[in-house]
Amino acid sequence: MLNTMRRNSELNARPILPHPTKINTGEYEIIECTFGMHVRSCRFLLTGILEMVEMLFPEFTTFSREEQWKLAVRFYNRFSMFDSCYRADKIYPDDLNKAFVKFMNMVLPSSREVIQRAKLDESEFLALIVLAFWFSDCLQMHDEIVKIGERYRQDVLKELQPHYREDLKLDDYALRIGEL
Repeated sequence: MLNTMRRNSELNARPILPHPTKINTGEYEIIECTFGMHVRSCRFLLTGILEMVEMLFPEFTTFSREEQWKLAVRFYNRFSMFDSCYRADKIYPDDLNKAFVKFMNMVLPSSREVIQRAKLDESEFLALIVLAFWFSDCLQMHDEIVKIGERYRQDVLKELQPHYREDLKLDDYALRIGEL
């Protein structure tokens, strides 16, 4: 849902929209982003983030608006860079200087290298999105919110274990989790 929201917000921020059938099939040109396009798409994406976390984490609706906003904005900053590098690695695997967000040019090649080295599968990508959301590091949050985040992080790590053991046939998946 969030990726669809992100794509639609980016497309709707363009000065000229591609035809819907081209959007549906992915046959549209990737254009350079302007600052104005970026700001418009950010507003849509933040709305999508708020909707997504309300559906995924029922406790989120019990937080104050200020706490919700802090978590959403902090996640947006992490998600946009992570998602940009992940998508760019799929579309431009041989060009580490390309991304889908303009503001990170200084850290782009090293960030892209990290994503490329990790070779994330879809399950890991989704797990890291959840971990990034609940990584509250410098935020001043109530202890209850920190505990909820810790519970979700532990749940994600537990769910990754059978994926590594059964799907990927990894015996030493602790190393992989540490790498991610």
